[in-house]
Order: sequence, then C-alpha cells, then structure tokens
Amino acid sequence: MLVASIHPFTLSFSKPFLTGRFTLTQRNIIFLALEDRKAGLRAFGEAAPLEVFATETYDEALASLQSIAPKLASFPVSLDAVTKLDELFPNLASFPTARFAVETALLGLCAQHEGIPLRHLLNPSVLDAEIPVNAIIGAGTIDEQIQDANTALSEGFTCIKLKVGTANLSDDVKRIHRLREVLGETMLIRLDANGVWNCQTALEALHAFEPFTIEYIEQPLPPDDVDGMRLLVSRAQIPIAADESVHSFDQALALLQHETADLLVMKPMALGSLLRCTDFYRQADALGKDVVFTSLLDSAIGRSSVAELIASLDPRSTRHHGLATGSLFQNDVASDSIRNGKYFFPSSPPHPPIKTQ
Repeated sequence: MLVASIHPFTLSFSKPFLTGRFTLTQRNIIFLALEDRKAGLRAFGEAAPLEVFATETYDEALASLQSIAPKLASFPVSLDAVTKLDELFPNLASFPTARFAVETALLGLCAQHEGIPLRHLLNPSVLDAEIPVNAIIGAGTIDEQIQDANTALSEGFTCIKLKVGTANLSDDVKRIHRLREVLGETMLIRLDANGVWNCQTALEALHAFEPFTIEYIEQPLPPDDVDGMRLLVSRAQIPIAADESVHSFDQALALLQHETADLLVMKPMALGSLLRCTDFYRQADALGKDVVFTSLLDSAIGRSSVAELIASLDPRSTRHHGLATGSLFQNDVASDSIRNGKYFFPSSPPHPPIKTQ
C-alpha cells in the first residue's frame, strides 16, 4: 500500500526572470511524495504549472493531485502499470504538470524497487554519462551580460542561451556582437525570442544575426503562427526551433512533418510525461530531427527527472539541454552537480526539505 502526500512549495528567483512576453519573480510548485512504507522507500514527483506556457493553472494542478492522491494507495509499483496511467486515470491527461508529478513519482518508486537509477529503468542498456547543458545569460545591461558570459566561460560552459526581443533589434544585435567578441568563435550561442516578433521583424532579426554564427533561435513567432514559422524555416539561414508551439506530442510531430521547425525544444513537465517523450524522441530521430529537452523553470526534483530521461536516450545527439536553471533561484531544494558545462548525476535523487507523515 502506498501513502501519497502533497506539499506546496515556492521557489523565489534571485532576480526577476524576464522574457519578451512575461516576467517571473517566483514559481509556485507542488511536490507529490509517494511512500512504500513496507519496503521503506519514498519517491517524489513535481508539478510546476506555468499558465503562460499553456499548462493548467496552479489551482487546477493542486486540485488534480488532491483528487488522485488517495487513489494511488493501491497502484501497482511496476513500469507496466505506469505505462497504463491514462487508462487508470483518464482525467489526469488534462492536467499535464500534475500528470508529470504522478508519473515521475511512480517511476522513481519503481526504480527504487529495482535498486537502479531511473535512467536504467527506462533503458537497461544505457551507459551512464554526463549531459551537456547550456548556461543562461540573464536580463540586464550589456556589461552585466558580458559578466555573466565570462562567468559561464570560466565555469566551462560551451553553450549559452540568450533572450532576445526584450529590447529593440539594434540593441539585440549590439549585445550579440559583444558576446561573440568576448566568447570567441567556439562557444555556441542560441537565442530565444519567446514568440514576440511578427514575421517581417523575425526575418529582419534573423538576417541581422547571421554574422554571429547562431546555433538556432527558439520560437521567433507566436505559437499559433504556423505558416509564418514554415516561411522562416524555408528562408532563414539560422535554424528555427519550436518551443511554445509544442503543446502536445501530436502537435510536435506535425511541426516536424510539415517543416514548421528545424528542431524542437521540449519541456516534459509541460507535456506531462517522460515515457511519451521517449517514444517521441524516436519518432523525431527517424525524421532526422533533433530534440532539446529543458526544464519549465522547475526545481531540482523536476530537472533531475528530465535528466534521467535524457540519459536514457540514444546519446548520438550532441545538443546541449536546458537543465542549468537552478542557479536562477534563491531557494532551490537541492544544488545540481554541474561541472565544466555538464550535468552529473548525484549518488541519490534529490528530495525536497519537507516532512512526510
């Protein structure tokens, strides 16, 4: 018999997190603790709703977890049972971050029962390896961003991500130019516009950014501008990545099949499942497309689940993933082990500073 408990938690940003569409000062999240007291095991899942990214609201996620928690008491602790989660709880699919919390907590418990890391449960043949991750250059003046970039360089990062579209285009060009001068030609620079431009502005921006050897640009257009994204893919020299446009796995596949994106940035928290991400990754690979996985600005609990997913996949992709976001918070539940721009797995999964009954 499993005992489930729910624990709200607030993450506070060290400084406001700015994008072209929204600003965040904190993240209200929910931990789901699952205990198998007979076996003396405990695992955690996390729901980190972000309504501006089209997930359910915080209140909806909390209510969903409160409703399902008592029903988990008799849930079979097996990988096969977790694959049937939607059959057993069909309403859960409408609340992706809550579903993510349930699935990852159950998977974590399954892995503990087997005495193996989650990545080995997902793929028994995987070899442990570190995961390359990108550094995030925060908002601020050019001098502040140069300082952040120098810090990333000194810490061994080989890829940075920079928000664009928060100022006018000429300012963005100046910032990228300065960053490229400071970082040299070997550092990968990826950009994220968070869908703030129209098609004409995006074309102008992409042309202006061409001299700076940009790895790719995320979501230059609003999520629903599918025709515009397809036009950019056909005309731009810089690869186009879809991020906010990815609201479901069916939609993600359609984006690739219809040449609406060169690659995808996927947030398992917002999509509600690690297991379905595994299946989708294989579909994308068959189409010759890359997938970058990132956090949804969640805690070390959520990020560690995504890291387990990434490690279980085919390691041929050399893309950097978006897991180095813990440094944005004043009070994350655990510190990630990131050295030389790579995520290393801790000896045991992180757990939040809460007491279960």
